[in-house]
Amino acid sequence: METENAKKEIDKNHGSPVFVLVLVILLVISAGYMLLVNLVGGVLGPMVVALITDYGFRDPQRLPEAIAITCAIFSPLALAFLLLGMHGLKAAQSVEGTE
Repeated sequence: METENAKKEIDKNHGSPVFVLVLVILLVISAGYMLLVNLVGGVLGPMVVALITDYGFRDPQRLPEAIAITCAIFSPLALAFLLLGMHGLKAAQSVEGTE
């Protein structure tokens, strides 16, 4: 009986204007985040490779090595940030679950 009441309460709140507003705000924030991440990655990735090629090696023929160095540096960083984010997500879920 208690679970039926909880389901009815959830269904009732999903149609409320506040719920819709919060959902729209979350979607806009998520879309903005994805746009920012893709723009930064699309700009900084090629620029780092070009800087390593031009100023590090001073030879355009060594472009494959510059790409390899960029991947060797930024792949572990991406993994570290992913693990850090997962840790924060797990902490947030455990706090949310205790309330």
